[in-house]
Amino acid sequence: MIDRIIGIVGLALTCITAVLPSYFSQLPFWLAQTAFGIGLFLFGLSCGLLATGGQKQKPSLAACASLRLHVYGDHRTPDRLSSENIFRFYYLQTSINGVSPDGVVAIGVMGTLVLSFERDVIISTIRVRSPDMQLPVYEVKEFNQRYAIIVFSGNVPAGTLEISVAP
Repeated sequence: MIDRIIGIVGLALTCITAVLPSYFSQLPFWLAQTAFGIGLFLFGLSCGLLATGGQKQKPSLAACASLRLHVYGDHRTPDRLSSENIFRFYYLQTSINGVSPDGVVAIGVMGTLVLSFERDVIISTIRVRSPDMQLPVYEVKEFNQRYAIIVFSGNVPAGTLEISVAP
């Protein structure tokens, strides 16, 4: 906004000082030329600011974000029950198998939940909980103002999974 104001002031000063000597002949020549130069400088400064993107304001940060998922406990993708300030989520279930002389042996299952926030959030506390199931051990691998990555060390059983970011 300030870049546009500088441009308008510069353009106005340039136009006024260009016609001012014709109305006021006793005006000193150096004063009119100096004001004209300042006006051109301000207009050029404004054009430069606009060309480089102007004064971009940082978007406001969101105070919280939340996601409620219904997890099926098997290979199906969880359903979103409700969300606030969540752009997208991705749930990846990885099965770890071992090979022995007896054949393939299932060792374990790991679940990874990736959240991306619609608006940047204030980095505070991320809570992972469930009102109706026992969660496996989990670790928040990465949490910043744009996204969060949560890894579960076992299969997430069927039920409701709630993730919230709140101060």
